[in-house]
Parts: sequence; C-alpha cells; structure tokens
Amino acid sequence: MDLTNRGGAAGSVTVQGELAGHYDEARLPAGVGAATTAAVRLVFSREVPKPGVYPVVLLLDYSPAGATATQSQRAYLLLTLGATAAAPVRITAPEILLRDRVLLPVALESADGRAHRIRLRVLTPRGLNPEQRKSRQGLLLVAETLDGDVAQASTATSIVEVEAASDLMPQWRDPFVITAALLLAAAAVLEWIHLRAMRRTAADPAA
Repeated sequence: MDLTNRGGAAGSVTVQGELAGHYDEARLPAGVGAATTAAVRLVFSREVPKPGVYPVVLLLDYSPAGATATQSQRAYLLLTLGATAAAPVRITAPEILLRDRVLLPVALESADGRAHRIRLRVLTPRGLNPEQRKSRQGLLLVAETLDGDVAQASTATSIVEVEAASDLMPQWRDPFVITAALLLAAAAVLEWIHLRAMRRTAADPAA
C-alpha cells in the first residue's frame, strides 16, 4: 500500500489495518516527507466468510514535523476477493458540530432496490472527543451486508467540527468576587462580635 503525503512533513507513521476481523500493523519510523510517497505492507489471512468486496479499514497515527502530539486519521480500501459486487446501499451523513455530545443521523438507501441486512460502523480518529477543541476531524462510515452469497460493502465519509472551548470565567468571575467579598465581610462581623463578647465577660467580675 502506498501512502502519499499531501500536507507538511510527517514524522513516524503507524498504519493499522483490519480486514474481515483480521488485523495487522506497519510502521514508517522515518515518516513521510511533504509531497512524497512511501510504501507499507499489511498481511492478512486469506480466510474470508465468502467471496465478494471487503473494506480494509485503516487507522493512521503520525506526528507532524516539529510537533510532539500524535494525530490520527481514518482511511480505507475496498478489496475484491473472489467475486465482484456492487455497493449494496448508499450512505449519507451530514457534517456535525460537536460541543460535548451530539447525535449523528445516518441515512441508508438500497442501491439495487432490494432489502439488505446491514452492519453499519462509524469509525473515528483515535481519541475523538470534545477535548480536541477547535478542529475538523473525519469520520468513516462502513456498511457491509450480512445476507446473500456474496459480500458487499459501501463506504462514506463525513466531518466533525469540534467547537472551540468557551471561556465561562468572564460571566462567572464578578459573582464569585462579590460572593467572596460578602463572606469575608460576614466573617469579620462575626469575629468582631465574638471579641466584643469576650471583652464584656472579662470586664464583668460576676461572670
């Protein structure tokens, strides 16, 4: 498999692949330079449940040149094993905006006018969560048939727009300051009352 870098230079690259429940991993310790191509080799078992078209699901982890944090993205290949087969369904999913939690509506439409039993997977980059603020991250959607004598697969992609973190402190800062000032004032009044009571007790011989 060839990896072509269409962005800036990338440091060490790891490619994880999955085919019909079998997994393999390859590494490029030297990375992939900008506008260059490097090759990796993934090895899978020949055993598949039935002939047809299977998705090879990929997860790429890499470090941009000069960066310490690792980034990841999804990719895929469609592999024909023993028989060709048309995509069973058409998949559509909108781009979504993520703050803390969001639903992803996915529509499936039969591509050949027949009913299909489908296994649908939505695959994200590693660690997709709201902590990765202000970023655009890709989703990979994979649908595979569970019926019939030939394996069929459909794929689609979408985007998650992760919102920037909102600064809640400005709207809360003034109430916090006012509350703290009132608590300090109340504590000072209580201390003054306590000291006054002690002085009165000390000055009263009958106490």
